[in-house]
Amino acid sequence: MEPRHSRARGSGGRAIYRIDLATKKKTVLVDHYMGKRLNTPNDCVLGPDGSIYFTDPPYGLVNRNAGPDRDLDYMGIFRLAPDNSLHLLDTMTTPNGIGVSPDGTRLYSSDATTGWVMWDLDKQGNASNRRQFVARNVVMGGDSLKIDAAGNMWAATREGVTVFTPGGERIGFISSDQGISNCEFGADGYLYIASSSRVLRVKAKAKKLLFKVT
Repeated sequence: MEPRHSRARGSGGRAIYRIDLATKKKTVLVDHYMGKRLNTPNDCVLGPDGSIYFTDPPYGLVNRNAGPDRDLDYMGIFRLAPDNSLHLLDTMTTPNGIGVSPDGTRLYSSDATTGWVMWDLDKQGNASNRRQFVARNVVMGGDSLKIDAAGNMWAATREGVTVFTPGGERIGFISSDQGISNCEFGADGYLYIASSSRVLRVKAKAKKLLFKVT
């Protein structure tokens, strides 16, 4: 550990890792940007070209807004390209979940302050035309999110899991008595849901979005 950086509890090492499931070997893919340590990468998603998009809020640091633990003075949306170059796409107030559309032309993220936002992605993975996808007052407490094979967003929120169409229309809701922090589609036809004290599952017809990366 570097002397001037104390690792916060739950910070995950302040990096994006690749883990070999067979050997359990952990490899750091990225932990710095422009010579400065990342905050605490929160959520990530694989794009169709093999890029890794991730949010980098300071939620895992003891002093989120100031102090010696924090090097970057902003919360970024990043793209780790297949050639291992790291690109800052945008900054947000409180970024969390992140997702890519099935055709790779849209990037989504949740923001606890403003709701859900989206960008256009070009063929090089650059983001532009940031705009509101779903406002915060539609549903409170956006956390992680998943995009299914049909392009619908499954958003973990304070009240449960809310499903939005690619056009931002609310078409489904899974209620919970606890706030939901994450969800993921399993190969067994279930949606797995993480709440504050439980891991739940519910049958889902939607399929996980998978990109075949060569």
